[in-house]
Amino acid sequence: MREPVWLVLHVPFSWTVNVVFEFDDNNYIQVWESYDRFAKLQICRRIQWSYHYGRVMAKDELGYATQGSPDDPLEIRIDTCGGEPHLHYRQREPHYSQDQVRGLTIKSIEAIEFIKTVLKHRSTKKTFQKLMGFKLSNGE
Repeated sequence: MREPVWLVLHVPFSWTVNVVFEFDDNNYIQVWESYDRFAKLQICRRIQWSYHYGRVMAKDELGYATQGSPDDPLEIRIDTCGGEPHLHYRQREPHYSQDQVRGLTIKSIEAIEFIKTVLKHRSTKKTFQKLMGFKLSNGE
């Protein structure tokens, strides 16, 4: 895990979090979340997110895993890119929207839950469907 870069400025009205875990077998987890603060309140909300697990296909200038092409292979990704929360499973297409996923409320998945599930998948070799309890509308 790489050391984060911290910049101390004024309290922001919006911010992003990007965390990457790299594994020796050339796989990685990337957690990206964007938050904003409710006006005049001290609470915030997650407005966009992307949780990704798959092969490292691109590296940044320091040699760390980074997001590559949208067409890169993946094991699982849950994101809100392009609108509503949806799931990608084993491939970029199709985007499985909530009405195509049974047994899992996509928008309820939090980063720590996703990370723990990936770690359990890696140690047990159980499928994400079994670990997360979902079925896809295409019969998978």
